Amino acid sequence: MSFNNLVTHDGVGCKQAPELMMQAHVVVFLLRLLKKLQYVRDTQNSNLELDDELTLVGRVLHHFMRAAFYNTHEITEIEKTGDRWENNNIRRIGRVTNSSLALINHSCDPNYRRVSDGVTTYGFACKPIGKGKEISDIYCKPFGSAPLQDRHRYLQKYNFKCECPACTNNWPDLAGLPSSLEGLPAKLYCQPANKIDSQAKRIQRAEDNFTKISNKRDSTPVEIINSIVTVLEEVHKLVRQPHQMIVYWENQLHQAL
Repeated sequence: MSFNNLVTHDGVGCKQAPELMMQAHVVVFLLRLLKKLQYVRDTQNSNLELDDELTLVGRVLHHFMRAAFYNTHEITEIEKTGDRWENNNIRRIGRVTNSSLALINHSCDPNYRRVSDGVTTYGFACKPIGKGKEISDIYCKPFGSAPLQDRHRYLQKYNFKCECPACTNNWPDLAGLPSSLEGLPAKLYCQPANKIDSQAKRIQRAEDNFTKISNKRDSTPVEIINSIVTVLEEVHKLVRQPHQMIVYWENQLHQAL
């Protein structure tokens, strides 16, 4: 019943005729398959009219189609294309619905990512999440990969306007973000001025350790992931979003996992 109760946005927003026609055609096609395979009876014996039972089945199918449309997550698999983990390609293979994870709201700068292993999906924090803070997923490309207008255009199908910090402040994409740890506005620092240099050195040591571990041919995935997490933790101790290092190392963590 949990899948049945997921949001469908039925009756919300201005649905275009092509979308409604496509959904109607798919439902009729599925009904005819069910009739052909004798899963349902047709008391009308007609291809043009539906009896009460077929009408009910059609409504259920349409409801499930809309629930799946708004609540599925993309599934990918790793295609090994090189000797190093960062050289692997990520290939899309389908979509999956998880009725619990579908309840997590969107942000263009999420603090949570997903990794699937078979039929199990694991969620992990990609940045520090304080007590009482909301966990946020992402329904479109992150702010570092797509401009504001493109993100909002894609999110229209979910019938809401994103007002996350990346959108309300119109943060630039990855290329336009500050990359240096020096000379930033005071509001981007998490440390007082007299501790910035020492924290920057901690970040450099963490990056050097990651490079050393990733270059070892016998490094384990756990060692690589832990080294990336250490870099991310040290970066977050010094700077706040929007910053290129945060986006870069969050992407590294997601790819490594």
